[in-house]
Amino acid sequence: MTDTTTEAPKFKATVLRDFTDAGTETNYAKDQEVQLTAGELLNLSLAGLVEKVADAQPDEGKTKGKATNA
Repeated sequence: MTDTTTEAPKFKATVLRDFTDAGTETNYAKDQEVQLTAGELLNLSLAGLVEKVADAQPDEGKTKGKATNA
């Protein structure tokens, strides 16, 4: 029999202040980077306790070709 359980994707977030999650009794420290599920991230973000770490953005200053002025 195969295991069909899959783990929810995790998102990186930064803790904005020290707190203890009342539901899980997990302690979080200010400036700590944590991995959260989408639901955890949403709930804790709306409460103002964490902030999602920005995804890496491509460097817009670099281009493959040169711009020409016609």
